[in-house]
Amino acid sequence: MGIIIANLVVLFVLPVLFLVAIYFSWKRFWLLFSVNMSILILYAIVGGIGGYRPNFSFLLWFLYPYGAFLVLFNIVAILQFWEDYGLLTLLPLLVSILGFWLPGLVGDVGTYIRVKVFENRLDLYEAAVKELTPMIDVNGLDLRGEQVPQEYRKLTYRISAEKKDGIVFRFYWDESFIPSMRSWFIYRSDEFLAKKGADLKCEPPFCERINEHWFRVELR
Repeated sequence: MGIIIANLVVLFVLPVLFLVAIYFSWKRFWLLFSVNMSILILYAIVGGIGGYRPNFSFLLWFLYPYGAFLVLFNIVAILQFWEDYGLLTLLPLLVSILGFWLPGLVGDVGTYIRVKVFENRLDLYEAAVKELTPMIDVNGLDLRGEQVPQEYRKLTYRISAEKKDGIVFRFYWDESFIPSMRSWFIYRSDEFLAKKGADLKCEPPFCERINEHWFRVELR
């Protein structure tokens, strides 16, 4: 439900508010600056949430076209306000350009928090591995939704595992209707690590080793 509401806000509410604000900004410099700051803050919020929950990163796809239009508008607005405000007229333009860089920076903070949350729950993740390993059969293991034991549902909405060159568990961090924005944590047993080597590349396109047995994987 939350992701549907976010879609509606971005697709319908935000464009209307954006166009209205731009219209009234043409005659009021500080209103124009406030609009740019608001969009910058929105970039930061979406970037931070996207770093923590990558399934929300798609919202940036909708924000960037607004940002590009805002940059062009600010360039034209320099001519409108230069006589009264001088160099200050460059502020909205600088803020709008900064908006394209900020989500990546704040997103790194969101990702850092995500890893810290994982580390704080590491004992619970390892308990899940220990408890569920005997359940892996020749077809592997795949638990979704309510199939996931109650005590592990705050960790993931899906757990999959297989025995091949050792034991591999995947704890899916968030669910997204866009496959390229899914992420998960992976556990690999000693047998797998000995087989693949210490410097293995776990899964494309992005993989970060958290500790000896655990990795963070993203499709991005």
